[in-house]
Amino acid sequence: MIYLYKCNNCKKNFDVCKPSSDHRTEEKCSCGEIAQRVFTIPQICIDNTKAEYNHGLGMVINNKRQLQYEVDKRGLIEVGNEVPSKMHANSEKVKEEKFEKRWANALEEI
Repeated sequence: MIYLYKCNNCKKNFDVCKPSSDHRTEEKCSCGEIAQRVFTIPQICIDNTKAEYNHGLGMVINNKRQLQYEVDKRGLIEVGNEVPSKMHANSEKVKEEKFEKRWANALEEI
């Protein structure tokens, strides 16, 4: 299940994905304070991912939503999430530029 929490100290909202049997356990905010659970319509957590330490951010990330929040807050761009069509278009452009440069060099040598 996905549970929404709000920190009264820093006013940050964050989600925690955990089994329904753990719904009474307390959760700490990134500022260190214990957050208060916000009661909402229950949401099911399909991918039961565990919290992981993100070395790039230097903190524990509990879910994708928190990761996106932290990345946006710091003005970072997550590498490796490029759209394949853009990657292919850029690759084709680079290939064409190299071909044209080689062609021009070959014509100069003649």
